Amino acid sequence: MQSADVSIKHAITDGAASDGFADKLTAAGEVLGLSAAPAGTVQVNGADVAIDLAADSLQDIATAIDALDGVSATVVTEPADGETTYRLEIVGDAGQPTLSDDGNVLVTLGVLAKGIAHEVDAARDASFTIDGVAMTRASNAVDDAIENVQLQLRAEAAARLTITRDPSATVAAVESFVSAYNSVVGLIDANQDFDTEAETGGAFFGMPAILSLESDLRRQVSAVVNTMGGDLVLASQVGLTTDADDRLVLDGADLLAALESDPAGVERLFGTVTSASNAAVEVQSFTQATHDSGAGGYAVEITQVATQATATSASLPGGIVLDETLTINGRQVTLDAGMSLQDAADLLNSLFTAQRMSMSASVEGNALQIVADLWGDAGRIDIVSSLDDGAGGTGLGGTLAGEVATVQGQDVAGTINGESCTGRGRLLIADDSNANTAGLELLVTVDAPGSLGVVRVSKGIAARMADFVSAVTDASDGALTRAADGISAEIEAIDEQIADIEAEIDRYIQQLQVDFALMETKMSQSTALLDWMQLQVESLSSWQSWRR
Repeated sequence: MQSADVSIKHAITDGAASDGFADKLTAAGEVLGLSAAPAGTVQVNGADVAIDLAADSLQDIATAIDALDGVSATVVTEPADGETTYRLEIVGDAGQPTLSDDGNVLVTLGVLAKGIAHEVDAARDASFTIDGVAMTRASNAVDDAIENVQLQLRAEAAARLTITRDPSATVAAVESFVSAYNSVVGLIDANQDFDTEAETGGAFFGMPAILSLESDLRRQVSAVVNTMGGDLVLASQVGLTTDADDRLVLDGADLLAALESDPAGVERLFGTVTSASNAAVEVQSFTQATHDSGAGGYAVEITQVATQATATSASLPGGIVLDETLTINGRQVTLDAGMSLQDAADLLNSLFTAQRMSMSASVEGNALQIVADLWGDAGRIDIVSSLDDGAGGTGLGGTLAGEVATVQGQDVAGTINGESCTGRGRLLIADDSNANTAGLELLVTVDAPGSLGVVRVSKGIAARMADFVSAVTDASDGALTRAADGISAEIEAIDEQIADIEAEIDRYIQQLQVDFALMETKMSQSTALLDWMQLQVESLSSWQSWRR
């Protein structure tokens, strides 16, 4: 299905998928961080497609391949843990398409995996089928064939696979959470004591930030989780409680019973779940900065719908009646008199495919219509005609021959929870500065502005604990960071006071040394005077004795 030295890296039903990308609208080479992104012509079912990873985004590549006959290409979104990954999927109409790659383009995208030159014993991909669907993988550990299931391929033999839930793994995960929580609480408690005999306090004694931290940790576990409703709303309902020392205690039997009776409820209780009340709104991604919406949800208001740049010709019931050269986004094509509108649309589509132009042409009634593939401002069409408008041509250019006519799409605009958002095509992205919805990204597919109900974001125990820990340990504005900075500032102030006292002591010692030297001088002078006086007294006594 492809050249001998390459194989499909991520096989899917009737096709192949790329590696995961963090962005679908930025040039693929830039997303991958490549200083010299490859470019070349790849073949899909024998048809050529020119791809330049330095300029083409994942969406551009999908659009170019999708224009080919017998194959479809889309970019799929895979949200996970608050992050969004995009994959290119290429699917054949009649089974897995043939793929070849002369410039390492598909290899770089992760659609194909390249073999090793001069192999003594060539490595082989694992080949297998699931329910009759053939697949290949580069490893015997397969985690993307069946959702949430990892397969370990051990031998070349048929096997019947029965998939059941593994509640013991869930219990083990919660036990790990409990152990980590209790370790933190134990550390805090051990360092808050005050030794009355030694009259010394622990490392955290008298620190409000630490007292608040312990209280907030307890609140993440004990608070109600009722954004999505359901019967399970408290940790205690699945056997997770606290003892007299504020340590968590898990009753594994209660948790197993909850997993058996209401697995979706347990998922809501611990994880992150989203929903939208309007089918035209889909939650694409969120971040740790996105707050739980509560049961009321976040209202979605659309003030401007996203559109695609669309250029429509004059009414041409008789088809193309005059020779006309159109220059579309810098590429020229000539429509010949006598062409039907469908022939003209086919010719335009051939140009768009060959030149990797993200747009398509079609016949709408008695007119030609050119539509940009991208939604919003990113989709733009510039058209120059060799004929004046109204001269009998398509009327797709400017008023005069040689003038540019520009059409451009518009991004969706609106608010989520009344907070400001930025539109990018049909994606409505909450601004990072928003108090509640920061990082929330919605796909909006409506045709008219208005109120689109609400979206709800429910963050369960584990999710909000992760958000809380991330917030308090934030390197720039976390509560613990501020507390540590405050202690550091106090230490610096005390160090400065110590330095000032030491300097004052040095000055006092120097003064004492001067005073001591002066005192020694005075004492020496006093001793000399005393000796002189004693000599005088002795001389006087001798004189008086002589006179007698």
